[in-house]
Amino acid sequence: MKQFFKRLSLGVVALVPLLFAFGCGKNSASAAQTTTIKIGIMSSDERIWQPIVQKLKKQRINLKLVEFSDYNQPNKALTDHQLDLNSFQHYDFLASWNKSHDTDIVAIGETYMTRGFMYSQKIKSISQINQSNQAWR
Repeated sequence: MKQFFKRLSLGVVALVPLLFAFGCGKNSASAAQTTTIKIGIMSSDERIWQPIVQKLKKQRINLKLVEFSDYNQPNKALTDHQLDLNSFQHYDFLASWNKSHDTDIVAIGETYMTRGFMYSQKIKSISQINQSNQAWR
């Protein structure tokens, strides 16, 4: 649970530059309007973003979550202007995507890092990994 709140906090912190950018330049007549921002996320991240969606509603920001299951789709949607933002990749993936697709997507902030998984055909549990065990090499 502690890790969930840490991820949630990092997600909110990552949105601060976004909120500032979308909030600047509005006059008082448009202050009552709701701004919609479409953000691409991986489908497993929806539960992390829902509290952020609720918090932003109070600030008249409609954060629309667009879920993806393939890591190439969010960048394509962003490049095609179907999204305003996406949140799913690390810097190396972004650099590789930009190079291979001749795009210039840039990071505007950092967010949480989702859990990683380890796979093996030899090791059956984490407790089997130690420096004296040669099975993982």
